[in-house]
Amino acid sequence: MLNSGQLTWTGDPAAPDRKERDDITFINVLLDHLLKDYAIDTSRIYVAGFSNGAGLAALLAGDPKASGRIAAFAMSAGAFYKDEALKEPLFSHCRPSRLPIPIMEFHGDADPVEHYNGKTTPDGPSYPVWEWVTEWAERDTCKTDPAQTALYDGKVERYSFSTGSEGEVVVHYLIHGFGHGWPTKRKLNNDEQRHGPTYLDATPIVLEFFNRFST
Repeated sequence: MLNSGQLTWTGDPAAPDRKERDDITFINVLLDHLLKDYAIDTSRIYVAGFSNGAGLAALLAGDPKASGRIAAFAMSAGAFYKDEALKEPLFSHCRPSRLPIPIMEFHGDADPVEHYNGKTTPDGPSYPVWEWVTEWAERDTCKTDPAQTALYDGKVERYSFSTGSEGEVVVHYLIHGFGHGWPTKRKLNNDEQRHGPTYLDATPIVLEFFNRFST
């Protein structure tokens, strides 16, 4: 799982450009080494990320090489930045080598770090989450209208975009009142950003989603 820490992954406004440090290439090289040294089912490789790590997961989903070998992607509180916030265009240059790319994204509408509407994100303009999700649904040639389900008395809204052959391939959870975190019912550290536990545990939902897909 890709996470954000004291250092930043490619895709963050504070990260150096790819000529200086390229984490997309790093992940591809890391996969090469793991596949050489370990017995891994090459059809079932997945990536999950949080915050800046979710941003890198999104860049891998749009990378010609990584998208061909990673079966599905999941993100929470994704940091998806517009070109003007970065040292070079990244999220606008999406070139997956296969389609559809299965995507699952969780986001709280009270996220103080990666704002849901994208307009006032502290580190620079980011994509409004709904815009980013629907662009992936269009790229994956999903049906126009998503299926919407209200969960937990409307406190969570689930949107799913489907194709005729693959079923649900883009799924988005909008969590009302949740902050910047990986959704869990357990107590969270740094409640000023996380806004406490939420109504669902994302991990088993992600694992069930991943289990449906292989390359």
